[in-house]
Amino acid sequence: MNQLIPLLIGSSAVAAVTAYGLTWLARMVAPALGFVDQPDGGRKQHGNPMPLLGGAAIFVAFGVTLAIFLACGPRHWLQGSSLDLAVMLASGGLFCLLGLWDDKYPLRARDKLLLQILASLPFAMWGQEVEVINVVGFRFELGLWSLLFSVFWLVSCANVVNLVDGLDGLASSIGLIAISALAVMSVIGLAPFAAFVALTFAGSVAGFLFHNWPPARIFLGDAGSLTIGFMVGAIAIESSNKTTVGFVLIFPLVLLGIPIFDTAMAILRRKLTGRGIGEADRGHIHHRLQERGLTKLQTLLAIIAICSVMALACLAAVNVGQDLIAMALGVGVISIIVAGRVFGFHEMMLVFRHFEIFHVAVSAALREMTGRRVVVHLEHAESVSVDSLWEAVVARVESIGGMTLEMACTVGQDRETVLEKLWSSDARTNQKLDTWQLRRTLVRGDGLRTSFLVLGHQNPNTRAQSLDQISNVLEACNHRLPAVDELRSSSVDAVSLPLRIATCMATSGEHVLDRRRAA
Repeated sequence: MNQLIPLLIGSSAVAAVTAYGLTWLARMVAPALGFVDQPDGGRKQHGNPMPLLGGAAIFVAFGVTLAIFLACGPRHWLQGSSLDLAVMLASGGLFCLLGLWDDKYPLRARDKLLLQILASLPFAMWGQEVEVINVVGFRFELGLWSLLFSVFWLVSCANVVNLVDGLDGLASSIGLIAISALAVMSVIGLAPFAAFVALTFAGSVAGFLFHNWPPARIFLGDAGSLTIGFMVGAIAIESSNKTTVGFVLIFPLVLLGIPIFDTAMAILRRKLTGRGIGEADRGHIHHRLQERGLTKLQTLLAIIAICSVMALACLAAVNVGQDLIAMALGVGVISIIVAGRVFGFHEMMLVFRHFEIFHVAVSAALREMTGRRVVVHLEHAESVSVDSLWEAVVARVESIGGMTLEMACTVGQDRETVLEKLWSSDARTNQKLDTWQLRRTLVRGDGLRTSFLVLGHQNPNTRAQSLDQISNVLEACNHRLPAVDELRSSSVDAVSLPLRIATCMATSGEHVLDRRRAA
């Protein structure tokens, strides 16, 4: 491997020089070919129309440099990797062409995704096969899912880099850091082919970055961001699969931690605010940093510093053979970003608020289900005693904050009392709480007139639906009370009810609900 170090450095340098020259040429010819990004005063806030052929310059420089070194240099280090290189160039070229088409003739999101899947197929089908995924010591055999995972991985990498491309030099800088780290990891893992490809592509991106550094003179365009994202995913597979542990997923995830986190937050933010996932906004990490007062250059340098820390964490973990270290440091960095309200805090609050709404909805549904079960039980039980009826009603009243329940059953014109019941909660309540009362008078076909008075205090369980359920329970209770003769013959409770139950009851069958502040 040591003998190849000069070759690796040379290929990177030649690629950088070639990309620098081709990017300069692209700046000249892009306007004539119609590859220009026009400012719109909204999401696109650059001052002047910008050429968009940066991605094509990177890919052409990469291909030209590979051709030069394969034609003039030693080939023994390829070790049967010529097919991998061919399919990598094929898929990379398709991503670049797709991006060029989208730059000039914007595609719908679903059409773009379908074409990305097709573009990834050459490398996914004939390149390195991902048979085993290794995550913090756990091995997962993919088997028949290998092809599906490769396509998903390559398309995901392409899109996370594409979505973060909203600031001069940002996507190219993130791609350069990730690919350079993969190159060093390939050297450590004795994977010369992956190291050669990675350093050559890194050199191409570096040559372009001279023109893309703020203030940018040319943009990557989708052709560049999609190609860079694909190459990060492909090189990660190529370098990792040369080892005996399989595809170590944590390392590329941490290397792309910032764009992945940014993409995840964008999806959350848009879904939870009722917008489409593909709908652009100004909530990305670079927008948040600029809102805090940073200039474009300071924002770029801040994100580069964060990504560099992530890359160093990966290299340290590779050196000791523990991907858990990289994962812990990566999660720690992102946690600090969220806790410091730099980025992601707003999205986390949206998630918590929706969980709260979900909890309230589920709780209300469970309370309603419980109320309905009580009603059904009362209506369909074969035999129900007065005491069991009373206990069921008391339980429901108490569950929504009821403090007092009174029931009086009368018959005839002279209102002969045949049953009286009173329940009062032992709980002491704050007299300053909002209170409510429910009055209900129900008349049965056999002449039994049952009056209810429920008093309670407001709590989170007291809602209009809950009070409606109590009304249903009271109706079921009245329906299942024994016949008038049976009530007359039974012993009447010796409790003397307050006069208010006689004076406050509504004379109709409708219920009356009052809410007031207790004195």
